[in-house]
Formats: sequence, C-alpha cells, structure tokens
Amino acid sequence: MAECPKPADALLLNDADIELIAVMVMQQRAQHELERTMRCTRRTIVRCYGDALDKLSEIFLNREILSRIPKKSPVVPEACQGGQTNETRINS
Repeated sequence: MAECPKPADALLLNDADIELIAVMVMQQRAQHELERTMRCTRRTIVRCYGDALDKLSEIFLNREILSRIPKKSPVVPEACQGGQTNETRINS
C-alpha cells in the first residue's frame, strides 16, 4: 500500500484511500484482515483510514453535503459548596 498523502497535498482521495474505505466500510473487513491483504501494519491501516475519512469529510463539507457542527463553549460547573469565590477560608 502506498504511503498516506501529506496534509499539504491536494484534498482529493487517491486510489489507496478509496480502496481502504471501500474494503473496510463496504466489505466490512476487520483491520487484522487488511494487514495481510494490503501488506502493511495495522498502525498504518489505522492512520491511513483516519486520514482518508478526514479528507472525505472535508470534501463533503466543502460541497455542502455535510454541515459543520457548531462549536459549543465549555460548561463551567457552578460551585457546589455554597461559595462563589475562589477564596479559601482557614478556621482558626
């Protein structure tokens, strides 16, 4: 299997990306099966599969087939001990 394209490369799926997605998703093959058939390590398969899905998602977003999920602000939990300041009291 060819090396994964670098992020600076064009945002198109190459033949290796298409084959990997097709085999894993359409044929529902497990990663350990692909190690033998594609002649590469599981780590390479996992990395390349993630990269291919990222590129495919970006293509879908650019063509408005998917829409971005809005970012949410992190929720800051309220104080649970009755105090609303960060002061620490010391009993004397």
